[in-house]
Amino acid sequence: MKVVYVLNPTLRLSGSFKSFSVLLRGLMQHGVQPSLVIPKGQDYEDELRKMGIPVLALTYRDHAWPHSGTASQKLLFVPRLIARGIVNAVAGWQLYRHFRGKGIDLVHTNVSVLGVGYTLARRLGVPHVYHVREYGKEDFGIRPFPSKSAFDHRLRQPGAYTICITRDLLRHHHLEDLPSARMIYNGICPRMDAMPSSSAGDYFLFVGPLTHAKGIDQLVEAYVRYATSTQRCLPLKVVGHAADPELFGTLTAKLKAHSLADKVIFLGNRSDVPELMRDAAALIVPSPSEGFGRCTAEAMFSGTLVIGRNTGGTKEQMDNGLEMCGHEIALRYEDTAQLAARMNEVATAQSGSYNEMRLNAFNTVNALYTNEAYVANVLDFYDYILPKAHLVASDKQ
Repeated sequence: MKVVYVLNPTLRLSGSFKSFSVLLRGLMQHGVQPSLVIPKGQDYEDELRKMGIPVLALTYRDHAWPHSGTASQKLLFVPRLIARGIVNAVAGWQLYRHFRGKGIDLVHTNVSVLGVGYTLARRLGVPHVYHVREYGKEDFGIRPFPSKSAFDHRLRQPGAYTICITRDLLRHHHLEDLPSARMIYNGICPRMDAMPSSSAGDYFLFVGPLTHAKGIDQLVEAYVRYATSTQRCLPLKVVGHAADPELFGTLTAKLKAHSLADKVIFLGNRSDVPELMRDAAALIVPSPSEGFGRCTAEAMFSGTLVIGRNTGGTKEQMDNGLEMCGHEIALRYEDTAQLAARMNEVATAQSGSYNEMRLNAFNTVNALYTNEAYVANVLDFYDYILPKAHLVASDKQ
């Protein structure tokens, strides 16, 4: 089975790339022969090439409207829209010339905001899979071009197939009853025999890019509330890239204004996240609209308590645990005031108070989000797709 995978601009440590890497390695063990298409200048390119996989690096953009939030973005909106269309058109023809005649069976786009993979599949006459990992406008402020309804219509076309990483994303795109769409959870870890040992540490932890989409601004607001109203203030360690310098400046200024600059430790990107999780009092997941929440499941695999916002993929993971175990597997919250209260609750709890919750969380993720289940479910979907492909590739005629 020869499959072309189209990847998005992201970091090697991002959730979307880590999930894709797990999938890629597993599929290759089952005979899938991948070819990768990536944007130029990605920090994960060397890692992929070292695996001995054909990699084609091109310039292409999101199949979405340019951002228009600031005055400069509004001024450049039309030129950027035109440029984006030209860049993607050129990339589309480059892709077709590169892959025609190579016996490609399937094109799989790793996120929903790209269009060049779908165009390639249409030109080759092979099925296309969209791996929908995000809401778009709700989590990243990305508006599909020309509209969400047009994108949802694309997902229903003959030869178009969809993987959504949560049930809520299936509902978001109105795909619940469509045979060509499936919900497949990400693979986070290999199946384990027992929960790793962890300590109820003396700090809170956040993991993710420092953006509004990941809720870092709301976390800092809640932390200020918590820290200024408690006798025992645990520090907050923040792991992730400060992608928005203006936002980062606002956060640090707010902390300085409340004399908390020494309590919130910005660590940048780290390679020892599992160790940081195991030693944390709790991982906090404040995303307003999380697609899946990989770090939530990673923490639960590590035996770490999670404080999660009751929305999106984070809510779905917590609901799964409640359904499986009959008990909550994380501490939910609805707003910053309740988050501050949750932090105080954890900081003042007696030793062992959350042992049962952490064990139930581990059992949930160890049943639902294993690498083995992830790869097996995607392979099963491929086996469903290919016999039903009614389009005949022009390069196989």
